[in-house]
Amino acid sequence: MHQVIEQGLEDFLAGTMRDQDRTLIETHLAECSDCREQVDGMREMSRLFGALREAEAPSPPPGFYARLSSRIEARNRGSIWTAFLQPAFGRRLAFSSLLLLATLGSVLMSRESEYAAAPSPEMILAVDQEQFGARDQMLVTLVRHEQ
Repeated sequence: MHQVIEQGLEDFLAGTMRDQDRTLIETHLAECSDCREQVDGMREMSRLFGALREAEAPSPPPGFYARLSSRIEARNRGSIWTAFLQPAFGRRLAFSSLLLLATLGSVLMSRESEYAAAPSPEMILAVDQEQFGARDQMLVTLVRHEQ
């Protein structure tokens, strides 16, 4: 491509070039077939890139956002108890309750020591003293229990 075209090509293709420079480039393009082919290829490429742009979304009709806002407010005005009636909420509540129960059960099981087969000495001492006739009788019972 010749230097005449290279210097003002961007302005020429955009249509922002001065008239004097434009006529100079147009006369050169009329005479030079190589430059004309390259400029035509660039115009075609520009047109193809323009076709790739997304179409602008149409603007919503007047009052759309006001109607949408009023519908959202109408849904939110319902009682809090209406949320409990929805099946999705019920499933989530049941699942979270089961998960909490499983967690608490595992914590209790991990903290549980071995099960006592017989009453502990503390439990025996806590029994009413009337059951034992004398203090010696209680000590004998505790010693027998330890064995």
